[in-house]
Amino acid sequence: MLEDEITPPTGPGRERRPSLRALQSTGLWRWARLLGEPAGASSAIALLGLIGQVILLRTLPVEEAGRFALLIAVVQIMSAFGNLGQPTLLVRLYSRKPVGSYDWAADLLGSALLSAPVLLLAAAAFAAFYRFDLPATAYLVGISLPWVLLTLSASTLNSARHYLRASALVRMPNGLLILPAALSLLFPSLARLNVALLLHFLGTALALAAALAVLARRLPRGSLRLTRRQRLQGLAFVVSQFSTILPDRGLVAVLGALAPPAQVATFSALATLFRPFQLLRNVTALTLTTELARRERVNYRRMDLGLGGAALLLALAAAMAVPPALGMIYGGRYSEGLVLVPWLALAGAMNLWEALPRAHIIGIAAARIMNTFILSQALTVILGLALAVLLTAQYGMLGTAWAGAIIFVGRNAVGHTFLWVSLRRRRSPGGVKKS
Repeated sequence: MLEDEITPPTGPGRERRPSLRALQSTGLWRWARLLGEPAGASSAIALLGLIGQVILLRTLPVEEAGRFALLIAVVQIMSAFGNLGQPTLLVRLYSRKPVGSYDWAADLLGSALLSAPVLLLAAAAFAAFYRFDLPATAYLVGISLPWVLLTLSASTLNSARHYLRASALVRMPNGLLILPAALSLLFPSLARLNVALLLHFLGTALALAAALAVLARRLPRGSLRLTRRQRLQGLAFVVSQFSTILPDRGLVAVLGALAPPAQVATFSALATLFRPFQLLRNVTALTLTTELARRERVNYRRMDLGLGGAALLLALAAAMAVPPALGMIYGGRYSEGLVLVPWLALAGAMNLWEALPRAHIIGIAAARIMNTFILSQALTVILGLALAVLLTAQYGMLGTAWAGAIIFVGRNAVGHTFLWVSLRRRRSPGGVKKS
């Protein structure tokens, strides 16, 4: 029968930690408790961000709301490309050594020097393609490097098991969108795109300063540093990050290139209501990437069934709750987007379910399997986005939603295939139990 429990190789950073009793069991309840704290903190901050985005999509002029959604998507695409795969590399390497082994400050500085020119070129290219005006271009240039450094800082904290702080800090910029949203309600004359962009930039800078302060206080600096060869290996993770970001933000970018801003605003307004699936997926994957590398025994089958069942139930609940609430949430706007609901719910469930396969493969799978997985996921996304271009050109935002659902179903299937292949190949006399 299929092997679903493995014993990873022992070594530095993989030993049991007797003080962490919650990590001594493979039970689903123990995993739920482990994930609950960072997920709770992230959910609280993400809820503020969700409320902020909803209010901005409700109060900004519709065309400006569409451009706002497009700019947020472009920033995240730039970050996925411009960080050069370093956040995932940090988690993978730092988690395998005792806490404090690496000189995190030197590694952050090195990453910044590598990413800055790439981000600058990307900002110029996107600004030219979408014909952004000067304020929008300045926003892209100014926010991109702080955004990348914040992601790197959160990954460093995550590798040291500071899950709560990492999850909270990386979501703080979007959480602080509640500030321009509040201003747009209190002072309607300030419900303008440029005001929202300025405050989003300031929120990102504030979050980065807080992250660096936490790192300086909580994480000692060691003697190890990322080598050039290791950083080059990180480039492989760029493809993985693209396969994570593009199915969501890439769809908005495609829609922004082929449809008027009003459709972009409608699609983004509906997609925002399903964004908690992405939040849960990110928190789950980040936490499991570290824990699967450190734990001695894991019951994969039970975890997978539990996560998949929870994802499908959450999707069903969301699909039933969104339609009657849409009019109240957006004040009568975006009712034409109700046709998107079932497809966005399906995509959300598949996205969340894929957290376990991705965490295992990125965290501890053999290098050959990991590289093949990354390329397969990238191919799935590329084909899906090509399909999105065709469907969006023909059916508008509904075609975009169809393509999104197809991408997430395909990506989930690929992830689970590689998970079970990896578990089979890790069979060893003392390391695998048959179910």
